[in-house]
Amino acid sequence: MSLDVFLNELHKKYGKVILPGKEIKGLEIRSVFSGILGIDIATGGIPLGRDILYFGLPQTCKSTLALKNAAILQRVMNKPVMIIDTEGSYTHDYATHCGLDIDGVYLSDPQSLEEAGDVAEATIISNEFSCVILDSVSARETGREIEKSLSLDKNENMLRAAVTNRIYRKCARASGRLGKMTSDPNHTVFIACSHIYEKPGQFVTSHVMPGGHGKEFQASLIIKLTGGQRIKSGDDIVGKTIQWQVTKSKISPPDMTGAFDFYYQSMGNLVAPCVNTADEVLRHCELNGMITRVGNKYGLTDHFEDLKKSEVVNYLTNNSQVLDELYSKLYSLSGFAHRLWTIE
Repeated sequence: MSLDVFLNELHKKYGKVILPGKEIKGLEIRSVFSGILGIDIATGGIPLGRDILYFGLPQTCKSTLALKNAAILQRVMNKPVMIIDTEGSYTHDYATHCGLDIDGVYLSDPQSLEEAGDVAEATIISNEFSCVILDSVSARETGREIEKSLSLDKNENMLRAAVTNRIYRKCARASGRLGKMTSDPNHTVFIACSHIYEKPGQFVTSHVMPGGHGKEFQASLIIKLTGGQRIKSGDDIVGKTIQWQVTKSKISPPDMTGAFDFYYQSMGNLVAPCVNTADEVLRHCELNGMITRVGNKYGLTDHFEDLKKSEVVNYLTNNSQVLDELYSKLYSLSGFAHRLWTIE
């Protein structure tokens, strides 16, 4: 039996499930900035058409980071964003603060975990959205839990784990098939957030995600977020250091670690954290020798010299062209610059 005959018989039975390499269009990785310089340098940014998982304890900026990713994807890809809000915590004010254009945001409030998964899969397949955010995977009950009373069922955790894993498998299949069957790199990104819980042991307390390790099999990029020290100005708490670790990556070296500072900004009754990009750029420029430092004074050729850290941060903040130039140079040092994708 010749190869052509074998392939024709296979296609008749199962459809066109085998493609020659020259016809597979979506294997090249294309990325956009994540909004966190350290993560961009370590991973290359947010890969288009891939699944991303942020997990960690509460108050570690998982939702905020997902919204900042969505804002950049929305702007670069010129497509709306779908937010599947299973926590019931979404607000327009907070999303606007994170950079989202509210006119391009669609919100889904599913009644069950299964419904959330169906909405996510259908949205990815449509490829009409820049990204789909599921926040969070562990916050919505299954259909069976909704139908029952508050009495405990020893099988509920197993059912939740099975449904959660099925959501990831279906969304990964949808985005993976979409990427290979079209030459357009403008693929929907699936971003999921998940809490972790303490699992007490006899000698040590470990942390686990709902659904166990099954979710980790499908995502292309998994980042663990951990809350660090609080940042104070006098007696006032003005921010928090967030530590991140790439626990899995199919697009870059894994096990990369780093940290960034989130500062709180008052917004009426809300307190919305933001990343000080100028502060991050200064830190990485110093590490890479792009900015000179003598004592507590900094200098950058043709731009400034003998400035204190706060003065440099203010200078970069007020000179966006210099800030963007330094950001791009730092990103190019990562070796991922060829992946950066923008709409011409």
